[in-house]
Amino acid sequence: MFTVRGGEQLERTMRQAGEQLEDLAAVNRRVGDLVLGRARPRTPVRSGRLVASLSADAGTERVEMGSSLVYAGPIHNGWPAHNIRANPFLTDAARSSEDQWVGLYFDELQDAIAGVKGA
Repeated sequence: MFTVRGGEQLERTMRQAGEQLEDLAAVNRRVGDLVLGRARPRTPVRSGRLVASLSADAGTERVEMGSSLVYAGPIHNGWPAHNIRANPFLTDAARSSEDQWVGLYFDELQDAIAGVKGA
């Protein structure tokens, strides 16, 4: 027979770490802000409505960035039938800042792991 010392603390702190990682809304908001900050200078400007319409919506498990303007998609993805070339300013912004936003998630993971104590 053996006794595990700190087993209850380990179980409790592991549960807390799991709960922390289930709700990433705050990190997702920071990621959205970071990518939008990179995307705005890359956004094509005629009237300024497109760049002003860019927004990020962050939840516990996701972050979505885009615009509600009907012409945002064709500008970003292109529309060959109308001679509109793709200008993937959001995708380019996400790719160029990937090391930064991956770092935000990594820091959150490290913080959760650091809180695990016991056995």
